[in-house]
This record gives sequence, structure tokens and C-alpha cells, in this order.
Amino acid sequence: MSINNFKSLEELSKQDYLIYDDLAESIGRINNPLLHIPLKNNLDMICGAGSVTFTRSTTATYVDRYGTVKSSAINAARFEKEGLLIEGASTNKVLYSGDISNSYWQKQQGSVTTSTITSPDGTNTAYGFISDSTTNVSHQVFRSGVLSADKTYSLSGFVKAGGKNYIRMQGVSWTSGWALTGVAAVYFDLINGTVGSTYNSGGMTFLDAKIETLSNGWFRCSISFIVASGTDVYNTQTSFLPAISTSAYYYTGDGSTTEFHLWGAQLEELPFASSYIPTTTAAVTRSGDNCVVTSLGNMPEFSTDEGTLLIDCDAIGVSTDFSQFLFYNNDYNQSVFSEANYSDSWITLGNASWRYYSKFKSCIKYRVGCVCDKIYAINYLDGEKISIGNLSSHVISTNSTRLGSALGNRQLFGHLSNFRIYDIALTEKEMRIA
Repeated sequence: MSINNFKSLEELSKQDYLIYDDLAESIGRINNPLLHIPLKNNLDMICGAGSVTFTRSTTATYVDRYGTVKSSAINAARFEKEGLLIEGASTNKVLYSGDISNSYWQKQQGSVTTSTITSPDGTNTAYGFISDSTTNVSHQVFRSGVLSADKTYSLSGFVKAGGKNYIRMQGVSWTSGWALTGVAAVYFDLINGTVGSTYNSGGMTFLDAKIETLSNGWFRCSISFIVASGTDVYNTQTSFLPAISTSAYYYTGDGSTTEFHLWGAQLEELPFASSYIPTTTAAVTRSGDNCVVTSLGNMPEFSTDEGTLLIDCDAIGVSTDFSQFLFYNNDYNQSVFSEANYSDSWITLGNASWRYYSKFKSCIKYRVGCVCDKIYAINYLDGEKISIGNLSSHVISTNSTRLGSALGNRQLFGHLSNFRIYDIALTEKEMRIA
């Protein structure tokens, strides 16, 4: 069987893409790259010249393959089950992200438990929310005054079911007279790990919602939305509310049941939730990741030499505010996978006057490739040829190649693995199995 969208050797042989002799020769070519960096749990090269360096000026978190939140030191690469995690900078704007018992977090028709349970990072720091017995109302823990007009936000948190199996997350705005000006909301099923109904009105535009399964019954839930320009946001809230279904949150509590547990609340100015950034008394910024590979000895001159690029990748979200590059060679405008807008991305190599638009979906693994035969750059997506364009003549940088870019706002938010460069042009048949 194939994995994701990639074809297996068994499937290919059944379709007679390669006869036996061709297959043996092709496997030999495929298994002899100029550079190969698996990026599964370290930065080691299987083959290649020079070195790989990684920098990030702050600590950061990630989710390991067992579904536990871990902390990574300054300048330490983060590896999740999908591969090397690469992210740009982001700031968590809410305080006391792991402590909703703090008075910074407001409670309406409810309170926070005095005892804690094991949180997603393995510490006993997660609090629960208890609804009071007020009849047929909403109960919530929230923070006021955190949203601004003409901004895009993502609200996220690690949530575990208690007395209620559902939760509603939302951003809300009012005028100074408490007239509602906008709502963006979504429901989550904390048993089945699914997204329920969504809602937006007024000056709020719903963008996306995601739920990620962790260990020990925890989920990371997120909602992304836009506060429109001109919206009156004199009063705002970002809220977590227990719900009785995936579409209803008004009910009567009993004053004693812990309805849900919450840890790791985050609000950031991105159209998707990035990795968790812990805060206490002040907002905290995580700096961007920067992974650099030596170019000299690893990179053919594509205007005079044949070559092939291959990389497995996914994006944790998309944005209209910046470009996300998988690969960039210094001193040479050479990139693979540059994001165009919320639903489209292009694959390009060099300063060629063509771009191929493809529907890249967030959190889906793709194999992106480009074959250069001195004249043309031929683009592949999951082994299928998708476009062809003329190469421009440029000198390859003898300095470095950046993975995930980190050139200004050209920063990938996603995962990279199985990065390969060849000094030969793989054939169309070989690209199907490479």
C-alpha cells in the first residue's frame, strides 16, 4: 500500500512503470544522492559535504512522537513525528498561559478547581473549570481586552474532557455600551477529537479550526479568525466555555463538577496556531528557526549541470501575510514551495517566468521535487509531473542553503524531512518512486 499520496514499488511494478532491469538501475540512481539529510530525529547527513547548523535565539516547545509537550533549549532543533519542526517568530499575548486559576483569567458563572491534574507536559499543573448552578446560562473562563481591529488571530489551548465532553472557543467584541459587534466561535468534541459547528457574525470572520490528539486524553484545540478593520473592539474576550453538544453551550451547572481541564492557553497574531509558548507575568515571543546547509559540494549549477531536488514537507497553516519557503539558496532566487494565499501555493525554481498553483492543505505531507536538465525545470508533486518552465542562468551560492528559509518574512511554519539533492536528472519514472 502507498503512504499518503506516494506510490509503492509494488504498485508501480503492477502498472509496468519500470521493468525489472530498469528498476534495478533506477534504484541505484535514486540511492546515490549528492546530499541526503533524513531530518527524522537529528541533523545528521547520510551523505553530503560540509555541515548542517541550526539556530534559534529562544527556547521553544514541541510535541514528541508520544504526544507529550517537551521543551527545547536555545539553538536546539525540534523533531516531531512528522520531521524537523521549522517555525517563524510568534508571540503569545495572554499571560499565565498554564495557570487559569490566576486572577488574570476571569470566570463567569463558574470557578477554577484548587487541585491540579497531570498536564500535557507531564507536570501536575493543569486546572479544571467548575460551572456554578445558575440556570440555563453560559459558563466560561476568559480574558478581556486582547483583540484589536484589522488583525488576524489564533486562540488555542490544551483541553481535556471532564463533566462535559464538549467545549466552545470564541473571540467576541463589543462597543463601550456592550453592544455586540462580532463573534467567531467553534465547538470541539473532546471524546472523539472532532470539530463541531462554527459560527461568525459582525466584525469577526472565522478562518479555521483544528483539533490535535495528544496523550492521556488531552487535545490541542484552536480557532483562527479575523477582526475586521473598523470593528468597534472597545471590549473584547477570548473564551473557553464548557458545552453540552457540538452546537449548544447554555445549561445549568451543579456547582461542583469539573467540566473540563485547560492548560497552555495561547493567543497569537497568526492565521493558525504555532507551537505552544509558555507565559507567566508577561507576553513571550518565540524567535524563528534557522536551519542552514553548506552549499559547496552539495548543489549543482542548474544552468550548466543536471540536478534534482526532493523534500518531504507539510505546513501547519497558511497565510496571506507572508511567504513560506521550503528551500532557498543564498545569492540565487531558487525556492521550492512558496505560498500564494490561503488555498493555493506555487512551486518554482529560479527566476523562471512560470509558477504552478497547487492546492496545498495544511498538515498534509507532500513530496515536492524539481528536476533540472540544464534547460528546463520540471516540477513534481507526490511523484506526478505538474509543470515545466525554462531555467534562468544564475550562479549557485557557494555559501549556504536555508531549509525553511528564514529570509525576512519568508519563513516556513511546518515540517521538513528526507531532503535530497542529486547531480543527475532523475527520470519521470524514477520520480514516481524516489
